[in-house]
Amino acid sequence: MRQREQNAIRRCPQLSKSNVEKRSALARKADPLLGALGVYEALCAPATQRIGNFEFACGTVAARQISGDFVTSFERNGDWYLALGDLMGKGLSAAMWLTHVLDLVKRSCETGLCLQGIMSMLNREIHRSRVGVPLVSLFLAKLEPAAGRLTYCCGGCPPGFLLAEGRRLSLLERGGPILGAFEESTYASATLEFGVQDTLLVVSDGILEVHHGTTFELRPDTVARHLQFTAGDSAGSIVHSLLKRVQNSTPVIADDLSLLALKRVC
Repeated sequence: MRQREQNAIRRCPQLSKSNVEKRSALARKADPLLGALGVYEALCAPATQRIGNFEFACGTVAARQISGDFVTSFERNGDWYLALGDLMGKGLSAAMWLTHVLDLVKRSCETGLCLQGIMSMLNREIHRSRVGVPLVSLFLAKLEPAAGRLTYCCGGCPPGFLLAEGRRLSLLERGGPILGAFEESTYASATLEFGVQDTLLVVSDGILEVHHGTTFELRPDTVARHLQFTAGDSAGSIVHSLLKRVQNSTPVIADDLSLLALKRVC
């Protein structure tokens, strides 16, 4: 249940959960934008979840009505796919493609191809699209929870950050160009073994490009230091504190913001 629905029940205890949900559904039908937000939330990953021995957390903030960024997670035959994507454009013009792009991502992951093959397939689908799908930058990872192993690929997106043993930081840069730009693009992937407390942090370019005068500039090294400083926190706390830092430090969100964190806890 959404936070505003929970607040409604707290304010009026006589309201049942079902009544609040019915009223929210009616409100979304009456307001197309609320309905679109409901679809967006249903398609994206929950804010936090447990995947085997891993904590997974994510967050998005829209620059306009609805975000053109997305974070999704889904399971296929015991493995999990985690994705952070950024559709070119902002607001409704970008978000209108979200359902189509996520369908492409999920169908590609069902083919049994390796991660490079999945990315190449997605790239061709977007490039050949007859309906004008925008270019998409994508961080895609396949997590094998039982083995503590993750394979990743960056398609035109900022490198991810991996903090191992609470102090050793690596940039995850393997991949290829933004999806849809060139039909025959090739992609590379890399596989990581996670130790206990190792943490992955992936952010969109909207976060890396935040500026507020000369007092605050969220460059990659600033994000890396944030990850090192919060190494002992949960995945959810790492995501929440970084988003809070960005929102508190800039008066205007000029680009959609999104990030995900994955932490092995045992």
